[in-house]
Amino acid sequence: MRRLLLIRHAQTRPVAGLRPADFTLTEEGRRRCKSFAQELAPWKPSVIVTSEETKARETGEIIGQTLDLPVESFPGLEEHHRGIVEQLASPAAFQISIERIFHKPDRMVYGEESGTDALNRFSAAVETVLVAHPSGNVAVVTHGTVMALFAAAYNAIDVKAFWRGLAMPGLVVVSVPGFRIYP
Repeated sequence: MRRLLLIRHAQTRPVAGLRPADFTLTEEGRRRCKSFAQELAPWKPSVIVTSEETKARETGEIIGQTLDLPVESFPGLEEHHRGIVEQLASPAAFQISIERIFHKPDRMVYGEESGTDALNRFSAAVETVLVAHPSGNVAVVTHGTVMALFAAAYNAIDVKAFWRGLAMPGLVVVSVPGFRIYP
């Protein structure tokens, strides 16, 4: 069975006044990408496709270089659209804001996009990536909120707990088709 390897980007360095989409990885995040690549290797991805956000591209490039895999970026795989509001909140307030997205996905409760809109955009991008790469396991480097929304759309999971449990970098393997979480 074919697998989709959903990867959450590594740790970032927030910078005041910079959009989170433009944050870069920390040195620790870069180091973790190299060791994470070894965890990913047994899944034998044929390609790494990243969101166009800097932190996802950096994560994918380090993993791709380590595993000698092609890396490309693709629109639509980015995080829930929330501009610069993310960096203005405390970590606790940020967590509460994200959890509101999960609780009321059809409403725009944080940022510029509802959870449902983010899920639909992300799902369409994933489908397009899979059509563009019709064989082999495909790795997609993306972001925690859209990963959690996507996983919850196809699996009976506690989306909040799932989101809280995602590592940076982190891996969730799902089946293609069906997007069922692989144990």
